Amino acid sequence: AAVAMLAIGIGINAIVFSVTKAALFKGFPLVDGNDRILYISNNGKCCVSYPDFEDWRAQTTTFTDMALVHGLGITLTDGPGFPEDYTVTEVTSNTFGLVRQKPILGRDFTPSDEIPGAAPVVILRYSFWEQRFAKDPNVVGRIVRLNGVPTSVIGVMPRGFSFPQNQDLWVPLVPTPEVRRRDRRNTWFVFGRLSEGATLESARVEMDTIGQRLALAWPASNASLRPEVRTFEEFFIGESAALIYKAMVGAVGFVLLIACANLANLLLARGAGRSHEMALRVALGAGRWRIVRQLLMESVVLASLGGFFAWWLVRFGVPMYALAVGGSGISDELGSWFDEVLDYSIDYRVVLYLVAITVGTGVAY
Repeated sequence: AAVAMLAIGIGINAIVFSVTKAALFKGFPLVDGNDRILYISNNGKCCVSYPDFEDWRAQTTTFTDMALVHGLGITLTDGPGFPEDYTVTEVTSNTFGLVRQKPILGRDFTPSDEIPGAAPVVILRYSFWEQRFAKDPNVVGRIVRLNGVPTSVIGVMPRGFSFPQNQDLWVPLVPTPEVRRRDRRNTWFVFGRLSEGATLESARVEMDTIGQRLALAWPASNASLRPEVRTFEEFFIGESAALIYKAMVGAVGFVLLIACANLANLLLARGAGRSHEMALRVALGAGRWRIVRQLLMESVVLASLGGFFAWWLVRFGVPMYALAVGGSGISDELGSWFDEVLDYSIDYRVVLYLVAITVGTGVAY
């Protein structure tokens, strides 16, 4: 009974910690330095015009570089295959360089791919390559039709990489004359990597200054716009969701405390039956600290057994949570985003947390 209570209490805490870590602290899988990537939009909402993006990138000193992303849906036709609808993200050619990721097959986008009139190209997500092309290593150079336009496959991204949404394909964002209109604000957002020594606050101050400068230069389109800089948690998760995650951590902490209290009552009841044993130990010369040390060791052994079974509960529970979120009623789009984009992998931080609460629980009760 003791091991079962501890396994459930410790396991639930570790599961919630793992889920909270994925949503609030870890960021996108396979993106190097997630904490240095910040997301920028006008007035905290979609969207940004291409000229605004160019001005931000040209005038900033707190970011090493910036990139622009835009999502859309397309219909893909591949040879004799049936046309199918997929999600595509248009990105500037420096996007993958900013997140420090390269294709495992083929090449990355280059500035020449963005030139109006350039030959259309596309990079595939690993899971799309696996499902649609059966991981054909000769897929690079293959011609597919995106919305009827012949497009050359130039690369495949690594397994597990998906940025900044649950897309199937990436294509270069081509700044056509229509896209370059300052009042055309249908691109999603800008993201950038902080320079060495720059902070979130310094980036916010600088971008606010740039926004005021553009409002004076372009009052007709920018007078009411101010660029807002946000972290991964603020931009993608949101304040209300972050509060829910933090509340979950607090709630399961109380669950563990209740389990410890119940276990303490069980051990007290058991201890009453051991009074003769303890009296005999004292009579044989055992000091108070030696008896306390023995009881503490028994508690740590019980907690360790609970932690061992809690580990398997975590190994099973976290994937089940990810699966449940992916198919939840949150909305098909958001649920899929959480399922495919957030990194629910169990890393060393989860293991350290599990060990810490296991030892702490053994001492506490």
